[in-house]
Amino acid sequence: MRYSQGRQHPPQAPASFSQFIKSSYNPPSPVRNKDTTVANFTVRQGCRYRATLSLGMLESLASNAMIASKLEAAGFSEVTVEGQGSVRNATALWPNGDTSAAMPKQVTSVEQIDAV
Repeated sequence: MRYSQGRQHPPQAPASFSQFIKSSYNPPSPVRNKDTTVANFTVRQGCRYRATLSLGMLESLASNAMIASKLEAAGFSEVTVEGQGSVRNATALWPNGDTSAAMPKQVTSVEQIDAV
């Protein structure tokens, strides 16, 4: 990629793990966009969710505590993460207002397990 000064810069690095975590915890809607394979996701205030993550090679090096802290930074509370390597299971409470977003491919399943 060339900029106006004529200097060439390397391509940007892929999204960080924290960006992945922040974008990955919004429960899925059963409706998928016709043009993509990304599901829309809605979390409801006061509901608890269970998600299964299938992580890539570098993402799988993260500790469960690191994943939990990223979920907390994204707005979840009462977060627990179990598992190791590329498959992790997380449960968390969404205490904020209802929110929708796209679900990344690393989230292989999400279910609402109760409402507070």
